[in-house]
Amino acid sequence: MDSPSLTTIITSAAVGALASAFINPIGQAFERRARRRELLPTRAIELALTRRETLMKIVDGTGPAMEFRFCD
Repeated sequence: MDSPSLTTIITSAAVGALASAFINPIGQAFERRARRRELLPTRAIELALTRRETLMKIVDGTGPAMEFRFCD
């Protein structure tokens, strides 16, 4: 193989590696943001259900309903 062809192949590989190294973090950032957007509503629903269950246990444990009096 002659020297110009070898130089072209090595240069092409270097340019490809640099382009990949530049684009890869950008793709990872988009993927993290998409996962975060997907995870937030799911986690919020789980927390709301857990809170509801906790409140229902508290209500069940307090006995009869309390009467609320408002100050005039």
